[in-house]
Amino acid sequence: GLTAIQGSLGNMGAATSLVQAIALTSCLHRGLVPPIAGLKFPSPGALDLATLDHPASLETRATSYLALQTGAPGLAGAIRVELP
Repeated sequence: GLTAIQGSLGNMGAATSLVQAIALTSCLHRGLVPPIAGLKFPSPGALDLATLDHPASLETRATSYLALQTGAPGLAGAIRVELP
């Protein structure tokens, strides 16, 4: 699945990626993922997108997830978390 949690956490400088990885790992252990802020009507694709309009998308049995992030000056990144 795919989510973006930086909007919830804010920008923490160099620690942003580490904090996101910890938060996403905790979410996966609970079987819930945070929604992508502002995403209402995602196009179908290979990844399940977490949205508030589809509450079932927030529950997961996935053992891995991908989180996207952005930063100045126009940088983008992705974090993949996998449970053992």
